[in-house]
Amino acid sequence: MDVMQWKWSSVALRGVAALAFGVLALTWSAITLHTLVIIFGIFALVDGMLEGYNAMTAKRQEQKWFLTALRSLIGIVIGIVSLAVPGVTGTVFLALIGIWAILSGVGEIVIAIKLPLSKAGQYLLEFGGLISLIFGIIMLSLVNSQALDQTWLIGIYALVFGVVMVCLAVQIRTIQKQAVGAGGGKVKVKSG
Repeated sequence: MDVMQWKWSSVALRGVAALAFGVLALTWSAITLHTLVIIFGIFALVDGMLEGYNAMTAKRQEQKWFLTALRSLIGIVIGIVSLAVPGVTGTVFLALIGIWAILSGVGEIVIAIKLPLSKAGQYLLEFGGLISLIFGIIMLSLVNSQALDQTWLIGIYALVFGVVMVCLAVQIRTIQKQAVGAGGGKVKVKSG
């Protein structure tokens, strides 16, 4: 995918959504499992819809879009499941988050490797994918624990992921501004 076709704003919004979810998870001291599941469902749905927007943009520009669309579908399905059945047990909730994070992480790593990004953008996306993958494995290993006891871990993950996405958005926007300043042509970036 040509970096010039990326919608930096949708990447930034993914980051902001993750930051909001992380702040709520960490600061809402009286949060119930039911509420946490609903908030996560909204986050996963919004994240998936924003990735869907990126996939549609890529397809319109005749760029690689399948992996982004697949990651979008995962987020949307997990979000809908979380919202449709918010009364799930803590075990199911941690499993849902773990599965979502692992599949998202793998998708982000593959996208970072396959798409022509700047080195900084590639590293950010790979780092975000690795964090998601590790977090997902941790969540699956904790499925027998109390879900609300893991709220701090969920919140910290969301904050780190949000910061990575906002930094990636800034990186994309910087590349786009530099290209416009250099004549506005399409710029495919893979170095520096």
